[in-house]
Amino acid sequence: MDLYTTDAIPVSSSPPIRKAWLVSARDQVSDEHAVSALEERAASEGADAIVGLRIAMSQSESDRGFGWTFLAYGTAVKR
Repeated sequence: MDLYTTDAIPVSSSPPIRKAWLVSARDQVSDEHAVSALEERAASEGADAIVGLRIAMSQSESDRGFGWTFLAYGTAVKR
């Protein structure tokens, strides 16, 4: 699966996009795990690529201390 942090596919010879939709995935281990989960979700929904990949993280507190949540999101596209 192709991943692009840009808001467009940077290849002029790429086939036209036929379908696009928002995909997201969370993980509490690492941003890499969140991106892998995002790729799996997009692929299972029939995507060829993810455009505009972004990663956000937030910190939360529980009785066990502080923890991080990583959110990966972007636009899945079908060419």
